[in-house]
Amino acid sequence: MSLRLKIVTGCKHVKGIDVYIDKGRNPGYLKFKTGLFTSTTLPIAGLDWQAAATRSAGKAAAGAIIGGALTGGLGLLAGAAIGGRKKDASTAVFTFHDGQRLYVTATGKDFEKLQSWL
Repeated sequence: MSLRLKIVTGCKHVKGIDVYIDKGRNPGYLKFKTGLFTSTTLPIAGLDWQAAATRSAGKAAAGAIIGGALTGGLGLLAGAAIGGRKKDASTAVFTFHDGQRLYVTATGKDFEKLQSWL
């Protein structure tokens, strides 16, 4: 089962907006597909994880205003909590043998799956 991930920063090997990644036939290889007829299997020198999360202050404020207007004080707190939830903005970094790097957005589960394929 392939993973569909969004490319943050491409490289000469993999370009585009989205990439489908599958396990390669040999250990240490992954298959990258970026178009209908564009796929390549490449050896991976390294796979790193950059954890990050973001909160939207605007969504928290909007949730607080709406929650407060509808239900009072408790709604204000609940609306702020729901509107300000964290969004996972973590990145998986593939390093190829020639030093090129590919950055893709990935969740922790995605990263674990990618590691198991290598």
